[in-house]
Amino acid sequence: MSNPNFALQGWIARVLSNARRSGADGVLSDPTGNRLGTNQEPYLVTLAGQGREMLADEGSYFAAALTTTPGTGISNGAAVTAYSATTPFLIVQNNDALKSVTLDFLRLTQTAVPTNATNLRATTDIDQIARYTSGATSIINAAGATNGSIACPRTSQAAPSTVAIYGGPLTAAAASQNRKFLATNLTLRTVIAVVGDTWLLKFGAVGGDYNGAALNGTAPSAFIVPHVPVVIDPGHCFLLTLWAAAQTVAAAYEVDLGGWLR
Repeated sequence: MSNPNFALQGWIARVLSNARRSGADGVLSDPTGNRLGTNQEPYLVTLAGQGREMLADEGSYFAAALTTTPGTGISNGAAVTAYSATTPFLIVQNNDALKSVTLDFLRLTQTAVPTNATNLRATTDIDQIARYTSGATSIINAAGATNGSIACPRTSQAAPSTVAIYGGPLTAAAASQNRKFLATNLTLRTVIAVVGDTWLLKFGAVGGDYNGAALNGTAPSAFIVPHVPVVIDPGHCFLLTLWAAAQTVAAAYEVDLGGWLR
């Protein structure tokens, strides 16, 4: 049987600036074809919401947990009292040759309090080089992987093998000239954080800032923190640095995150 000749054809234009505009409303469309993604899928404007079911169904979505014992967190290592490019708490590295990693969410749950801290801050940035150097309590999808897991939420699909995640006391290489700050000073707490505090960073979210919880409260609280979208191209990485003024011993956190590779 010969191959069918009715396959969808168009222009590969994952980046919007490469897409061809057909003009104003009422103008005939571009006869050269529709805009397609790098997997030859059509780009559609949907009214169906923000669900991740189709990403999970196609095997692109992944969920990672930086612990093997639920309820046990990993330490932030050295007592970081101010931002430093070489002492992040978390690095997400994209080792795929072609696909990009898009982050969906990142959740931190504090399991041990810091000593003498007077607040808790976070800084996020992205870079166009691999920054992980050494250390880390949890290493996922890397040589000597320990204390972590990654899975596709579709039961029959394997997790991606090219997403590397490092968490805990680690050392990173110096930032390159292409490093970009995304959030320079996220205020997670204005007082010492307590066991049970949970922060949910929602990448691409536009509302729900801190969910109304008091940043200076003493009871365990859940905070929703909107964050700009994060797309990690091949060979690049995302970094999260946690720092607390005056701390002498760092806190510990359970970490889980989700995203997709496509």
